[in-house]
Amino acid sequence: MKKLLFLILLVLSTGRVYAAIIDSLHVTPSIDEQTFKNGKLDITFWNQGNSMVTYCLMDADGEVVAEGKLVKQVKPARQQFAIDVQKVKRWTAETPYQYTLCLNATPIKGKGLAEQVKQKVGFRLVAIRYAKLFLNGCPLFLKGINLHNLQPNMSRVDMINILRLLKAHNINAVCTDRVDPLWYDLCDEYGFYACVELGRSQHIAAFKQLYNHPSIIMWSVGKAETDDVVISRLFEKLKKEDTKRPVIWVDMPFTDKRCELYAPFAPTAKVADDFCNMGNPVAEKPQLLASYAQPNGNSYGAIDEYMSLRYRQPKYAGGFLCEGTLANMQAATPAMQEIRYQMQSISTLSHAPRIGRLEVFNDSFYDTLSNVYIRWVVRHNGVPVKNGVYTKPFSVAPRKTTNINLGFTDLFKTYPKGELTLDVSYHQAIATELIAKDQELAKAQITVRPFKPSVEPLQASMVDKRPLKLKRGQNIVISNACCTVAFDKATGWLTRYDVNGQKLLAEGGTLKPTFWRALTNNDRAANGEKQFAQWEKPTYTLVALKTEKVKSNSTQRTDICLTAQYELKEQNVALSICYTINEGGVMKVEQTVTPNDETAVPLALRYGMTLQMPVDMCQSEYFGRGPLENYADRKESQFVGQYKYNVAHAQCPYVPYQAWGNHCDVRYWRQTNALGLGLEVSSAATFGASAYLAKTLPSAIDLHIDLKQSGVNEMVNVGQYPEMITDTRVLLHKQTFTFWLNPIMDNVEKH
Repeated sequence: MKKLLFLILLVLSTGRVYAAIIDSLHVTPSIDEQTFKNGKLDITFWNQGNSMVTYCLMDADGEVVAEGKLVKQVKPARQQFAIDVQKVKRWTAETPYQYTLCLNATPIKGKGLAEQVKQKVGFRLVAIRYAKLFLNGCPLFLKGINLHNLQPNMSRVDMINILRLLKAHNINAVCTDRVDPLWYDLCDEYGFYACVELGRSQHIAAFKQLYNHPSIIMWSVGKAETDDVVISRLFEKLKKEDTKRPVIWVDMPFTDKRCELYAPFAPTAKVADDFCNMGNPVAEKPQLLASYAQPNGNSYGAIDEYMSLRYRQPKYAGGFLCEGTLANMQAATPAMQEIRYQMQSISTLSHAPRIGRLEVFNDSFYDTLSNVYIRWVVRHNGVPVKNGVYTKPFSVAPRKTTNINLGFTDLFKTYPKGELTLDVSYHQAIATELIAKDQELAKAQITVRPFKPSVEPLQASMVDKRPLKLKRGQNIVISNACCTVAFDKATGWLTRYDVNGQKLLAEGGTLKPTFWRALTNNDRAANGEKQFAQWEKPTYTLVALKTEKVKSNSTQRTDICLTAQYELKEQNVALSICYTINEGGVMKVEQTVTPNDETAVPLALRYGMTLQMPVDMCQSEYFGRGPLENYADRKESQFVGQYKYNVAHAQCPYVPYQAWGNHCDVRYWRQTNALGLGLEVSSAATFGASAYLAKTLPSAIDLHIDLKQSGVNEMVNVGQYPEMITDTRVLLHKQTFTFWLNPIMDNVEKH
């Protein structure tokens, strides 16, 4: 009676059935490495004695695959047997197929309880061969996340919601120190690879409790800060007890003979790439990043660099994003769109997009995309002009391509000029428990005809044909009946910009060079305050100011050009800004920076200018990447199009305050009031821009216009900005940034 009561209490407290006769059940699946068609299940358990045990293995439909009985066990002893399965269905995160093993124990004499134990079984083979990580004979690539800070005592619903969120972001693996078997039951059922970190407090007990889960494909003993005796023994014990799974010791040197899977902590993409390029035979082992990509604040730069390693570095097996990524997912930060985009498993290749013909590449290893349909949109100069849905059934074998025809006519005939792009998105056709019907799975934007900017952007209509007049005094004033532009003679800065009676410059505002932006958390981690301190508030020493009349190539009329030259002595840089104003108030701005010699400070956070506009000009409309903010190293998920937003409603989502709101690859930017009056910024090249309420000037809008801005970068306490991807840094060399300010008035036509 006491024994029965004890059993009932165990069931109530854990939610799991603990058999009195059958204990310590371990199932070890394997697959024939020659054909990968047949499976084997090695089963061991502790039999308390006085029992006969029968077994059966059933497939997911409940059909019996194998059955039999074991020898009678009179005394307590360990029993073991094996089951062979022909044409086995293999478990993967993409196809999480599970069998059910049933063990039935009955007493052979006397009185006793008949017991049944059921265990889910997934057949899969994890192996390290040829310096690669394999699953069922296919190279395994983990798009993972660290989840060490999950709340304790979560319900099943809470766990499923987290897995649903991960699936929506194309995450296929988790690394956690959780011991709750329910979590791994769900990973088994819904398809997630798991790495279990066994810390000092868990050790072998947790290992034995979780051994049977097919989702667990490797063990970890934590970070190898020192060769700790306790952890070292645990590492060796795990390797001995489980020969079917790799065991990683984070940051264990790859030169260590015990290291079978190199797992560096928080490397940059460049460092990870360099390891894969090593010719040292000792380094011929797979690389799995234990933690990468700083998740705090405005971050996740260079995710594309990490993901691209899989295509050029066979040894690279992926990795786990830093702890904190889940919180960003739950908060739906803009960076999570880039994570989702870079982790997707469907690629769209250009074939003949002008007539709707594409190649679809299935980047999965096991899924066939049979539960997918396609939506598409054609954009002409950023505006959607055609759209449709491709619902024809198609199936793409893993790692293969297929051709599809969206069914529209030659776009070049319908749209002989202008930029053309084709947006394609892939959606779930039939819902599953984790993926809703119509949920977006992947997307791509394909350039059909590239952007070709005009050498001279659209000029304002001439409201007043009378020539501009130049007046010198405390200010240099250039004006006619249409426009008035003024510059401070002492500083060279723009102080007034009026067109048709409309003030385009905020009271007390100006147009000034910008080499600084608010620091991101990654900037701070890399000692950015010190590195870029000279650029936050540089001293501009005016050394020359001249005006001249020039003949306009586009209007054949006379414009006035003012050139201001500055020295930035602390940075050892020369700066020249040339403003050319025409009779309609259009202003061409040419900013040239020239480092004086090798002692100059070449590394900045941005290279551009900031225009302070009246606060009522809070309507932003632009043709560029959006709708969410994006940066040089985090922009691929944001497609080129035409977008609008209200500056007054935009706000910084980051704490502490840091860089935000930028948009890359801008073709033009319009900043207007509610009546549509304001300015259009355009250039002979794409540029970056953002607009938000000014922090330094009340009742003003800061319109940032950048030739280039530093990416949010990938570093985690590296402290070395040269580690960043070169093309996402702002390296000042002799260069000129040219853009036009084109007033938008009642009688001026837009593009």
